[in-house]
Amino acid sequence: MDEYIIYIYYGDNDEKLYIGKSNNFLQRQKEHLTRGEEYMFYFNYIEKYKFNSELYRDIYELYLINKDKPLYNTQGLVKEVTEEELEKLNQILEKGQLIERIYRYDCDFLMKKNVFLPDLEFLIMKDFAEEILINFPDSHNWTQEELYKFLFNTEEG
Repeated sequence: MDEYIIYIYYGDNDEKLYIGKSNNFLQRQKEHLTRGEEYMFYFNYIEKYKFNSELYRDIYELYLINKDKPLYNTQGLVKEVTEEELEKLNQILEKGQLIERIYRYDCDFLMKKNVFLPDLEFLIMKDFAEEILINFPDSHNWTQEELYKFLFNTEEG
C-alpha cells in the first residue's frame, strides 16, 4: 500500500539536512543507506509527514526544499524564488500531518532485523560487526564517521 510521505532529516541545532519524499519509507531509507549518503551517518532525528495525495506531497516537498534549503538537497532548488512567493505558497499549500519522529538511537538501520534488512543481510552484518570487534577491540568506541571510513576506505573493510 502506498503512503504519501515527506521525511526530513535533522542534524545538530535542528538544522535540516535533507528533505525527501516516498511512497515506501523503509525502502527509500535502505536506498539512501546503500548509496552511503552522508547525512545517514550524522542525523539526530527524522520527522515523517503524511499527505492525502501524491500531488500535494510532491508540491509541498518542492516548497520545503526551496524555503529551507537543506544542506544535502541538490535537486528541486529554484534559483529565482522570492520570499513573497514562498509566503504565498505557505498560505495555500496543504500541510502534511506529523505522524512520527524517529530518533537516531531508535533507528540503527544496519541492525534492525526484520524491519530494515532481510535475514541473510542481517546475519552477514552481525557476523561482520563481530569480526570487527574481535580484530579491532577499540572499534566499539569509533564514531559513525570512523566506522564509515573503515568500512569504505580500508582494505579490511
